[in-house]
Amino acid sequence: MKNIFLMQVSVFILVGLFGCSSNSNAVTQVTTPNIKPKEYLVMVSDVKKVDEVKKVFAKYGVADFKIITKDVVKVTFKKDPGFSVLKRTAKKYKWIRAIEPNRVVKITGGM
Repeated sequence: MKNIFLMQVSVFILVGLFGCSSNSNAVTQVTTPNIKPKEYLVMVSDVKKVDEVKKVFAKYGVADFKIITKDVVKVTFKKDPGFSVLKRTAKKYKWIRAIEPNRVVKITGGM
């Protein structure tokens, strides 16, 4: 359920930003998501904990940390520790609601 939520958030943001078109006959296509290497989206239940995400995953070599929304953070690692390792670590913190690889969806047409 959390996986679907993060994917829906990503698609919703992309469609909201790029899905509007002045051409009502335009067809918009959304391709299968591609996973960005070394990038993960982390959803937190407490917005006060957003900055804590970097500390939780610091031991895996955080290369970049970007707040996407008030409760979603994109973490990029220097070397990918793997989804299973990160998921196991995330389960130790009740305020981390979900962690998923960053899936990038390409929207074509209808722009």
